[in-house]
Amino acid sequence: MYKTIFLKENEKDIFQALKNQGIKTKVFEHRLAELFNRVYNNYVGYYVFKQDDIVYKMIVLPKTIEPSDSAEKEFVDYLLHYYRVKNSYNLDKERNIPNSLLQLAFESNNSKDTSHDFLEEFQSHRYMAILQDIEDFFRRHKNSKRIKQDYVSQSIKYKLNLKHNIKELDKTKIHQTQSKDMAFSSLATVTYYALKLFLLQKYNGTHGDMLFKKVKKVQSLLLKKYSIDKGYKFSFVTLQSLKLVKLFSKKDESKQLLVDIKSLFGFEQMYKDNTTSIKYRQDLTTTSLFINPSNFYEWYVYDILKKYADANGKTIQFDKLKDKKSTATKYYLNKEPKSSNPDFIISDNENNMKIVIDAKWKNVNEFGDIKSSDYLKLKFDTFLLEKKGYGVVPYLVYPCIEIEEKEFTLSLDESSIFNFNTLKVDMEFEKYENSIKFDFDIQKLQKNIEKEETKQGIKLSATESSSAIQLKRDNVVHKLIEAESQEDKEKLGGLFDDTLWAENEKLTKSLNTEIVLDEVKEILTEFSNIMEDESITFIKSTSTIYAHYKDEKSVVFDFSMPGSGLWKLIEVELNTSFIWQLRILSSVCSNKNPWNKICKRNARIYQDLDNGKKVPLSVSDKKDKSKLQSVMLGGINLLLEDESTVNEFHTYFSEYEDDLYFIQSVLPNIIVRVTTFRNEHAHIKSMSKNIFDELWDLLFKKDDAGKNVLQKLLIFKKNMKAYIHDR
Repeated sequence: MYKTIFLKENEKDIFQALKNQGIKTKVFEHRLAELFNRVYNNYVGYYVFKQDDIVYKMIVLPKTIEPSDSAEKEFVDYLLHYYRVKNSYNLDKERNIPNSLLQLAFESNNSKDTSHDFLEEFQSHRYMAILQDIEDFFRRHKNSKRIKQDYVSQSIKYKLNLKHNIKELDKTKIHQTQSKDMAFSSLATVTYYALKLFLLQKYNGTHGDMLFKKVKKVQSLLLKKYSIDKGYKFSFVTLQSLKLVKLFSKKDESKQLLVDIKSLFGFEQMYKDNTTSIKYRQDLTTTSLFINPSNFYEWYVYDILKKYADANGKTIQFDKLKDKKSTATKYYLNKEPKSSNPDFIISDNENNMKIVIDAKWKNVNEFGDIKSSDYLKLKFDTFLLEKKGYGVVPYLVYPCIEIEEKEFTLSLDESSIFNFNTLKVDMEFEKYENSIKFDFDIQKLQKNIEKEETKQGIKLSATESSSAIQLKRDNVVHKLIEAESQEDKEKLGGLFDDTLWAENEKLTKSLNTEIVLDEVKEILTEFSNIMEDESITFIKSTSTIYAHYKDEKSVVFDFSMPGSGLWKLIEVELNTSFIWQLRILSSVCSNKNPWNKICKRNARIYQDLDNGKKVPLSVSDKKDKSKLQSVMLGGINLLLEDESTVNEFHTYFSEYEDDLYFIQSVLPNIIVRVTTFRNEHAHIKSMSKNIFDELWDLLFKKDDAGKNVLQKLLIFKKNMKAYIHDR
């Protein structure tokens, strides 16, 4: 009489569940505990045992199968597919069932005849696989064989093993090679009587003639080929004796033969690793098989994804493959090398794209079943691959998904942090195949790749530029210390400003884009018609660099580069307004062009100041002697603070009274502050973002009248140009 009991995977209280079904667990507790540890660790499988003349089939179902009239058939189908995948990939140490036998098992399990015992039929095919291994062993060997094995002693008895002696650190040990005759007839005798016991204890006719004939075939082979000891006594106690273990311990293949023999009596799941340590058994009525469903699911998914990849011209990596196809992405934690390994990576090399997949052995019946532990690791794996410049599509795979949502967005407030998708790869084996479809936008991914590549390029360029600037700054600081006059210091500062701006331009070109911030856009809209071309370049380039790097915390960036564009803009605009008028009054240039020199090339014309200092107005440009050199901010500030110089503009200020306050009370203070920013946070050391923000606010922050400093400066220039052209 048979009774089938279904338990759920990871059953919390197995003994209570059995008691609820009328099973007297007390007698079996010491026998079941070892195997039930597997259930507590999420293993699934079956345990067949006899109690009170009733054979109980206790089946621990995977979470994809619910208890029902067809559950045993579905479960056997599950196990057969486990062996099918295992035969292809050798996913664990469980014994294989050859494909030829597996095909017969599939046909039997899927036959329309439902009268046979599905689990018993499956177990018979497992026995057939074991018997085939035993038969193959004895067909390979003769009655006896001379074998060589290692022997260690402090005296010499056999041939020396030079290789082992050279490596041996303990010179009291002498490695030797011992030759022994291995009598396979002894192994054959044990096997013969073990098969006899198997037929008596385990075979009851329900397995069919196929198994009975196989046992008789192997026994016949042993009788014909080997000398079987007719008086050998074999029992269940003999099967577990240390003497028997010693007899089979000569070679690995003979050790495996003992495992095969014991597996006929249900011992295989009592081995910690299916090969070595053996637990004691007290009866021959139990049969068991337990497997790790999570491990099987990952290999099952791999088998399906591999077919998809092969059919679509893509490559696949699986973390459990013991070859170069590992999914590991290396990174560093405090310079300590680490790696992160998603379950699968499908690569589309043509589009530089990767599909990153983690398989989860769980059912998603409601939205809350998708936990943060499912997707946070996926997010990290995606992040690492995106940093390497790939377009990445992340997926979580589940065997059962009952919710409609397939796309998910992890967000903070309204800002998206991470997007991922879900895919159902079920274990409904009666279906022809799983439908695998990955949804993604190639063009969007390629744009993301380009964006990331640009971002990485920006970081690299910024680092290189900042390093180059610092080397030149160190040289400038040394020269500034040795400079004897303020004029020499101004020249050195001007040359360094040119260096800063050259690096800023190089960075701007590397970005291959232009970002005009709103406050800059307002300036250009109102004043681009009266601004100098180079001033427009200054302010646009500064805006672009600032926009790119103001929120970039992963790069140590020297903001003196975009800062140089701001003080150069002020210098240029004042040279083409305020300084232009002074030069006209001193006959250095005409009202036609602020840079064309009309005085003699060697003429030295200065603006004399009330404090006794002089500001040169007629210095020629170094590259073109017919052009005038720009008066630098330091010189401009001296002129603005000189009362006699400002009085020379009395005619102008009589027409433009509002500019008088700006020139006398606002602009000098602005130039002093800008010069301080330049000298202390650009020429002497690198400029931080906080200092640059202060400089930016100084020039762009509007006052109560709704005007900022640059607007006021350009209004002054507009008025001054009109005044000059009218003369």
